[in-house]
Amino acid sequence: MTINYPNFVDKQNIYLNGSASFRYFLKIPFINYIKDKFLVVILKNPSVANSAVCDRTIYKVCFVAYKYKYKGVIILNLFPYRSTRPKNVVNFYNNPNFATIMNNNLNSILQTSKNNDVVFAWGTNTISKSITNTNIYNNAVANVVANVTNVTKNIYYVDKCRCANAFCSIVQPNINHPIIRYPLHGLRWNKNSNLIKY
Repeated sequence: MTINYPNFVDKQNIYLNGSASFRYFLKIPFINYIKDKFLVVILKNPSVANSAVCDRTIYKVCFVAYKYKYKGVIILNLFPYRSTRPKNVVNFYNNPNFATIMNNNLNSILQTSKNNDVVFAWGTNTISKSITNTNIYNNAVANVVANVTNVTKNIYYVDKCRCANAFCSIVQPNINHPIIRYPLHGLRWNKNSNLIKY
């Protein structure tokens, strides 16, 4: 479902790196801001949002970034494959160039995340519950977490997070969480959602 970008978005300067099938990067600047940096948000997979139209997930993410006075938001994804239905991402697993495309996606994530504030927001695996596909999803999560934590220490999630089947929204000092965590997806954020240290 497409909607208009919020009125505080600088629509003339939205930048997209991708195609009809893939999107690696969507940069959405704001008109009024205080912080001189963008908030980087890593979601599951891109839907229909582009430089002309927004979608419900991006709309909600923009409001949280704006609440925190960022210069704008940069949207990245675990999987760059465009689909309005996450289950269709399984088709991307079978792409003969899957490994190369995922490597390019990870490079884009690392370059963009370096020394920036990053929010993990991919949510649980809604792509496929088969063991093979769950492993592919979890491997993508583990790969992003392991690499992004090497380029920035400013990592957040919003409101709550899942560790396996348990909520892990209250992080206690000196307790190591598993690398496979499922932070709340951006579609489930609201305008008053809070950023919590990952």
